[in-house]
Amino acid sequence: MKISYPSSKELVIQNKPVKEWATLIFISTGSIYLGFDYSSKVPEVGIVGYFPGFLGLILTIALLLSDRSNKAVTWSLDKDKNTFIVQYRSLLGANPQEYSISEISNILVRRPSNKLSYNLEISLKNYKKISIESLTENQAKKAKKCISKFIGNYPI
Repeated sequence: MKISYPSSKELVIQNKPVKEWATLIFISTGSIYLGFDYSSKVPEVGIVGYFPGFLGLILTIALLLSDRSNKAVTWSLDKDKNTFIVQYRSLLGANPQEYSISEISNILVRRPSNKLSYNLEISLKNYKKISIESLTENQAKKAKKCISKFIGNYPI
């Protein structure tokens, strides 16, 4: 996670979950290797020997395209324009969403019960929740503190 202040009126928080990408690439590479290795040891099996590798590759691509935690997330807050821009980037492209800073009602650090990582979550006044996932506890708390100080009207 990277926190930057391009100017005194802007705050940018970026999270690029490299660990998840590396894990998925490793799994797909291992699956392909297992498929090729098996087929070379038993040549009479033919195309069936490649099945585990192709299945691993297909499942990995499906996870990369569907899993939200594998998307690079950028939050940009601009005091002059009173905007809060959320941008998710994945293999399919970017998806920006724009909100007003005044719509922010709460900033929370949460740890889902089924994960080891933490989420930084912003609740909006229309009850929509926007989050950055796959953070360490210190990263999430630091980002919350930076946003709270930047906005200036929320307790830390």
